[in-house]
Amino acid sequence: MRFSYPCEVSEDSETGQVILECKNPSAFAFGNSLEEAMKEMHSLLLDCVSDYIDEGKIFPTITKPAKKNEVSVELTPSETVKILFLNSMVETKTKPIQIARRLGIAKQEVTRILNPRQKTKIDTLEKAIEATGKKLIYSIA
Repeated sequence: MRFSYPCEVSEDSETGQVILECKNPSAFAFGNSLEEAMKEMHSLLLDCVSDYIDEGKIFPTITKPAKKNEVSVELTPSETVKILFLNSMVETKTKPIQIARRLGIAKQEVTRILNPRQKTKIDTLEKAIEATGKKLIYSIA
């Protein structure tokens, strides 16, 4: 499962730029083409993940399909699992320092694991999620 964020598509009549509006989380992206606007929205969603981490809030886990006049911006599997990790930390009120102690790693390593732009092995993410008392379950649909 990947998280998919529906965005309304419109065009600026003056500049001709494509505008994407995501409602949850709230974000606007612009581009000279739909593809460019979708790349920008993907980047903005990752910025939003970082903001939610800083604020200790649950990040929305949208997986609904796009409606007419919408496109879906998908996060990668790694980004999706990082959001699951973030959300499990918030739900269990687990702090990064607690994760670090439980895994026997430096707090800076937990910060790197939380960074949605940083590549992290699935084994590491699974151990980090387990350090919150949760379990990562895999499935094939």
